[in-house]
Amino acid sequence: MVRFIFFHQVRHPRDLGLAEVGSFLQQVARTAADPVVAIDVARAGLEFLYREVLAQPLGELPRPPRLLDQVRQVLRVGHYSFRTEEAYIHWIRRFIFYHGTRHPRELGAAEVEQFLTHLAVEGRVSASTQNQALAALLFLYGRVLEIDLGRGSFSGSSSAEVVQGALGGLTRRLALGLQLVELVVHRLEADPQLLGGERLVAAMLV
Repeated sequence: MVRFIFFHQVRHPRDLGLAEVGSFLQQVARTAADPVVAIDVARAGLEFLYREVLAQPLGELPRPPRLLDQVRQVLRVGHYSFRTEEAYIHWIRRFIFYHGTRHPRELGAAEVEQFLTHLAVEGRVSASTQNQALAALLFLYGRVLEIDLGRGSFSGSSSAEVVQGALGGLTRRLALGLQLVELVVHRLEADPQLLGGERLVAAMLV
């Protein structure tokens, strides 16, 4: 409850009400690593403080808006078009479900890159669609969650360039794997008796 008091400039909780509790819970939702758990803990603590300690029950404490509602709110304050709002919500929701409904605060630049690569390789979406997905996620992290993804990874880059970089690393790993396979085949062709497992491994180390 110390956080609640300091959040409101050390005012006594008796002087605060539902509006101040609501603004504090919204702050918790924006900043906590695990917002769901943090909000539940904060609500329980505030309910105990007002009901048991101050004997001043506040009734049903407000619940801060869900993440996608926060996204809509920020978009509308910024006067984004309805089409942009729907597109951003769509891509943010897909990003969350792609990563097993984990909260975006638990994810970062690597997971964003992984999602964009998935769209390009498995989803086969166009470059413009990939760019829209990237814009939605940068908006989510930068404007709603206020988290720096390490913008050097994305600033000035299109989604296609991000994906190309990821695929470049994958291609290099595949090339190394193919080289290893070719080496194994060459060894076996030179000496078929190496099929005995340990002898093949020994030969590969020579």
